[in-house]
Amino acid sequence: MGFALILPQYIRWHYSDGFRGIFDVAGDLVWFVYHFFSLPLLAKTLFSPWRRLKENQRTNIIEPSLLFGNLVINSIMRFVGFGVRIMTIGIGFVVILMLLVATVVVSVLWLCMPVALILLVLAGIRFILPL
Repeated sequence: MGFALILPQYIRWHYSDGFRGIFDVAGDLVWFVYHFFSLPLLAKTLFSPWRRLKENQRTNIIEPSLLFGNLVINSIMRFVGFGVRIMTIGIGFVVILMLLVATVVVSVLWLCMPVALILLVLAGIRFILPL
């Protein structure tokens, strides 16, 4: 008798609050990954030198060789910073994409779960009591 009273409430929860909870958790995970990889900050500092490493002019005398050397070192540090930031942004977007795909898969499985449970119980009964 208790099972007959609980079953409608479970079905109602499963297809309303439980299903909505999947998307709440997925949204929290996407928010976490977005902030974990610091995607807005990486986009803002995309062309900054890597770890703020740069060559400063050492003297007040302007020498073409020092200027060219500083330009080369600073350009290399900016290219390294750009490469590392682009890779980190790409990995962040791939992880977010994987989370979205996993959310679709989990939601489809969630919708099929009650039917699968009934089919598995019937298959178990058939296995125990062969007809």
